[in-house]
Amino acid sequence: MKTWNNQSKFNALQKRVEELEKQVQERDQLLEHFCFLAENSADFVWEVNEDSVYTHVSPKITQLLGYEAQEVIGKRNFELMPPEESERAARVFSEMASNRKPFHLPENRNIHKDGRIIHIDTSAVPVFDVNGEFRGYRGTGREIKKDNRADELLRYIVNGTSSVVGQEFFRSLVKHLASALNMDFILLGELLEGRRDRIRTTAVWACNDYAPNFEYDLADTPCANVVGLEMCVYSKGVQELFPKDHLLIEMGIESYIGVPLFASDGSAMGILVGIHSKPMNAISLAESILSIFAARAAAELERRKKDEEMKLYSELVAHMAEGATLIRASDSRIIYTNQQFDQLFGYEKDELLERPAEILSAPIPEKGSSEVYANLIEAVKKSRIWNGEVLNVKKNGKIFCSYTSASMFESSRYGAVLLCLHRDITERKHLEKETLKVQKLESVGLLAGGIAHDFNNLLTGILGNISLIKYTSEKDEFIFQRIERLEKAALQASNLTKQLLTFAKGGDPVKEVVSLGELLTDTASFAIRDSNVKCSFSIAQDLRHVIADPWQITHVINNLTVNAVQAMPNGGEIQLRAENITVKETSNLPLKSGEYVKISIEDSGIGISEENLQKVFDPYFTTKQTGSGLGLAVSYSIIKNHDGYIGVSSLVEKGTSFQIYLPTSDIKTAPNTGEDITVKGKGRILIMDDEELVRDIALEALTYLGYDVQTSKEGRQAVNMYKEAIDKGIPFSAVIMDLTIPGGMGGREAIIELLKFDPNARVIVSSGYSKDAILQDYRKYGFRGFVAKPYNIAALSKAVDQVINDDHSK
Repeated sequence: MKTWNNQSKFNALQKRVEELEKQVQERDQLLEHFCFLAENSADFVWEVNEDSVYTHVSPKITQLLGYEAQEVIGKRNFELMPPEESERAARVFSEMASNRKPFHLPENRNIHKDGRIIHIDTSAVPVFDVNGEFRGYRGTGREIKKDNRADELLRYIVNGTSSVVGQEFFRSLVKHLASALNMDFILLGELLEGRRDRIRTTAVWACNDYAPNFEYDLADTPCANVVGLEMCVYSKGVQELFPKDHLLIEMGIESYIGVPLFASDGSAMGILVGIHSKPMNAISLAESILSIFAARAAAELERRKKDEEMKLYSELVAHMAEGATLIRASDSRIIYTNQQFDQLFGYEKDELLERPAEILSAPIPEKGSSEVYANLIEAVKKSRIWNGEVLNVKKNGKIFCSYTSASMFESSRYGAVLLCLHRDITERKHLEKETLKVQKLESVGLLAGGIAHDFNNLLTGILGNISLIKYTSEKDEFIFQRIERLEKAALQASNLTKQLLTFAKGGDPVKEVVSLGELLTDTASFAIRDSNVKCSFSIAQDLRHVIADPWQITHVINNLTVNAVQAMPNGGEIQLRAENITVKETSNLPLKSGEYVKISIEDSGIGISEENLQKVFDPYFTTKQTGSGLGLAVSYSIIKNHDGYIGVSSLVEKGTSFQIYLPTSDIKTAPNTGEDITVKGKGRILIMDDEELVRDIALEALTYLGYDVQTSKEGRQAVNMYKEAIDKGIPFSAVIMDLTIPGGMGGREAIIELLKFDPNARVIVSSGYSKDAILQDYRKYGFRGFVAKPYNIAALSKAVDQVINDDHSK
C-alpha cells in the first residue's frame, strides 16, 4: 500500500514537471517572438519601471533618436525631452501610474542626439508581476511625419519675409502667400480707427503684381463673418453665397479663406484674406499657413501702430508750447528735454541729460538748496498726477515761476519716469500783482471819492470867500499876507483832494491835448529847486503829443522827481528822457499794442530793496518817516487812468529808474490855455447847485464881477427858471450847473431839457468829482464850458466870460 502511494506521487510529480517544461518552452518561444517583433517593429518598443527608468529599449531607438540602446538603459524617459515637454509628460505619467491606467500621448517632443526635435506618438500599458504588483509600463513610440510640402512652404514664406519689417513685410507677405498657396489674390487689411464696419487694405497682391490699397465696407461680404470672429473658408461657390459683394463678381472669384487679426489685448485689428478664381484645394494646408502668418501680421501691425503712436507722441512733445522733460524716478536724473524746455531754462540741446533735476529748482534762501523734484516724485507716486507753481532757476541764475504739471508712467527701459510740463507764468504773476494793486486802489478809492466830493464843496466856499476878500479888501500889507497864506493853504488842501480823487472811480482825468516837452522840463526844474541835485534832459524833438490831464501828469512828474532828489541826499544827477516808442503784442508790457511816449526818470541814489520794490505802489506804504505813502500810489492810479503804465526797477546803492508809458495823439498842436486873470462882465447868470455854501459864494463872486445872478437848488427848478426868464424877455446869458444833485435832477438831465427848449443855451458844467464821462468831453453833451471845484474868482470869471463872449466856445 505504501509502495503504491509513493509511485503515484512520483508519477504526478513527473507529469507536473513535463507541464512546466512545456510552459517554459512556450514562454521562451513567446519571448523569442516578442523580441523578434520588438527588434524588427517599425515602432520604438520600450519598458520602464515604476520610477520611469528605462529597463528595455528596442534597437529602433538608434534610428529614431540616434542613441544606442545601452546609452538609454538606466535613464528616465523624460531626460530625452525638452524641459517644458519633460514636465508635461512627467505629470501625465505620474497621474496614470497612480491609477495603474494605460495612457496615450498623441504628440510629444524628444531631443535627437544631434539636437533636432523629433515628434513621437506614444502609447503604453501598465506591467504587473506574478503577484499582481505594479512594475512599470511597456509601450511603443512612433515618429510623427510632418507634411513635407507644408514645411517647404513655411520655409519659403519665412525666408521671403524674415529680413523686412513694416510696410515691406506686409508687401512681401502677400506676395509669398499668393505664390505658396497658388492663389490669385491675397490682401491684408486693417479696421479703420474707431470703426468695425470698414477695412482699409495695407497690402494687396493681385494676379502676379501689387495692387493699390483701397477701402471697403464689410457689410454683405464674407469678411463680415471673419473680422473679430473666426476663420472662414468657402472652398467654392462664394459668389452665390454673397451675391451683393460686387467685388467678388467683378474679379470672378470662386473660393475664399479669411483669418481674423487680433491685437495682444484681444481686440479686433483686421483680416488676412486669400481668394481664388477656382475651387480651393489643400484647404487644411491653407488654413494652417494663414493662421501662422495671421499672428505674425497682427504682431507687425500692432508694432507699427505703436511706432506710429510713439512717433506722433514724440513729435507732439517736441513741438508743444510747454517745456517738457522726463525724469527717472529712481535717481531724479533728467533723461529727455524738448526744445522749448531747453530754451525756457537757457540750456543747449542735450546739455541737461543725466544731470540731477534739482539743478532746475530755485534755491531756498534758508537752506541754500531745494528738493522740489524729489518732493514732486513722492507726490506723484501717491496721486499719479500733480499740478502747481514751481520756482525755477535758469542756467544764467535768473529765477522764474512756472505752472508745472507732473505725471508718472512706467518705461520698459527706465522704470518709473516722471513727465513734467512747464509753462512760464512769470509775466502772469506780475500782471496778477498789478491787478491786486488796482484792487487795493479801488477799495481805497470808494472811501476817498465820497470824502473828496464833500470836501471839494467846502473848499469851493472857503477858497471863493478868500479870493473875494483878497479882491475886495483894502491892500493892507499885514492882512493881504495873511489872506495869501490862507489861499495857499486852501490850494494845498485842494491838491490833497485831487490826490484822493485819483483813487476813486470818479478820479478820471479831464483830458486835453498836451505837449509834454515843456511840461516835463518845467515840472522837473521846479522840483529840484533849492537842492544839490541837477537834472539832465533828453527829450526827442519829434516827441508826439498825448491826450492827458496836464495837472495830473504834472503831479506824477513832480512826485517822481522829488523822490529822486530825496534818494540822493549827498547830491547827484537825475536823467529825464522822453521818446516815442511802439508797443507790440509780443512786448512784455500790460499795454495794448500801439504808439506811446515813454518817459524815464532815473537817479543814482540809495535804491530800493527787492522786498520793498514789490510794494512801492501800494497805498500808504512808505519808508520815509514823514511820508504819507500816497505819492506813488497816486501816480500809479493817474497813469492807469490815462490807459498807460508805470513801472520801476532798482538796485540797492545803484539807483532807481521809473518808466512811464502814455498813449499818443494824432493831433499835432496843443491849444493855449491863456493867462490866469480875473475878468469882469455883464449879463444874467443862473447858478444851479445843491450846496448852499457853493451857491452863496458863486452868487457873491459873480455879483462882484458885474453880473446879475439867480440861484437854484436842483435841475427841474433851474429849467423852469430859465423858461420863465425867456418868457419875460430877460433871458440868462449863461447857466452854471452842478453835475450831480443827490435826490434831484442833475446837470446831465437838466441840459437835455434846456437844449430842447433853447438849442443855443450856454451852459457851464461844474463838479469836483470827475467820475462822469461828461467831464472828459463835455462839449459832446451840449455844455459850452467847464469849471472844476474848488475854484476861485479868477477861474470862475474866465469860464463865464469865455462862454458868454466866445462864439467858438461850442
